[in-house]
Amino acid sequence: MGATPLTYSEAVRRLLTSMITPADRAMPADRAMPADRAMPADPATASGPGRSFGLGRPSGLGTVPGRAATGLAVAAGRIMAVGLAAVAGLVAAALLGPAGAALAVPGPPPLIQGWIVTERNPSRCLTGGPVGTIVHTGACKAGNKAQSFYQTSEGHFTNDGNCMEPDGEQSGARIRVAACTFTDEQDWWFTGTLRAGENGRCVTEVRIQRSGVGVVRLRDCSDKANRKWRGHTPW
Repeated sequence: MGATPLTYSEAVRRLLTSMITPADRAMPADRAMPADRAMPADPATASGPGRSFGLGRPSGLGTVPGRAATGLAVAAGRIMAVGLAAVAGLVAAALLGPAGAALAVPGPPPLIQGWIVTERNPSRCLTGGPVGTIVHTGACKAGNKAQSFYQTSEGHFTNDGNCMEPDGEQSGARIRVAACTFTDEQDWWFTGTLRAGENGRCVTEVRIQRSGVGVVRLRDCSDKANRKWRGHTPW
């Protein structure tokens, strides 16, 4: 004949009993839990704090002697602690990702990335070059790194890894490509006009030479078309 199937109460009793350590068995029964928190043998007649939370014990557990019941209570507490730790681990894994690594926070996007063209002639681009180059305008050409600008959220304009910097604050000052120092001299405000600093003068296409190279200088800001610029992404 086959083995008699275990009842639910018997299965729970065996599980809890298997978790009792020798130290748990040695614990006096009167230290198991306060009388006002002890669970009655018959959950159907339970009242008090345990009943209010829907806590009950299968009727088969009421036959376990005092010390064993103490061990069962300790084992039950361990199961609850393990369950809570597992839930906390799942929450941490969801928030922190694999191996507890903090999720990377993306940086702010660039304000400008690509060409800077004149409002007067959108086919003409602001043009830089190696360190020391005087910034000028020229016919826009795809793939020309000297015409690719990138403005960071801090306000710095970079051109192939270098920065734009005026020779001074006076009207007529040239703008050149310089190694980035990320100081105030290399800050630019781009809001339709391209201003050197918050209150400085504006980048202006003064004239176009016969060679096609446009002369660029700082001038007092105004609404004139040769002082207006906009970003354009050529790709």
